[in-house]
Amino acid sequence: MKPILLLLLTLTASLAWAQEVTKPAAQGEQRVFSKVERVGEDNLRSFFMFSVSGHDYTIRADGRGERSFENARSRNFTLRVEQGHIEQISFLELEGDLLLIYQLSDKQAMRAYVVRLNQTTLKTLWLRPVSAVDLETARVEAGYLKMNAANAVVRVDLRSGELVKD
Repeated sequence: MKPILLLLLTLTASLAWAQEVTKPAAQGEQRVFSKVERVGEDNLRSFFMFSVSGHDYTIRADGRGERSFENARSRNFTLRVEQGHIEQISFLELEGDLLLIYQLSDKQAMRAYVVRLNQTTLKTLWLRPVSAVDLETARVEAGYLKMNAANAVVRVDLRSGELVKD
């Protein structure tokens, strides 16, 4: 009798734990981006390093990046930079993908990009240029990325990468 009771208690506890772990995010829940600190000098020799779900990322100021994962071979990727160099990067893991907001600087202007990368293949799912944004205000809420930019709120649809007008 005791083994059956012990088995039932274990099964009940396991089911309760599984329901808690797989519970969907609450409607309207906000998720904020993590800012990555720059390593090195304040120019093209600098880089940014961070980890997400066991993936270790290194992104240079010129947009060249590398991802390593456990004992697997490192994989390279490139972020769109065109002119100038990356000044700031913030990241958020979303549905297994990696969302990056990175701000570029050249001598004339600041601009930014939002990119959604598949973490397994490192393929770009979408890329959206945005005017210079306040990375501190970037958050994910109800299927959209919201951030303040140039006296306006920018909303990006997380599925398509399209800008959404209010």
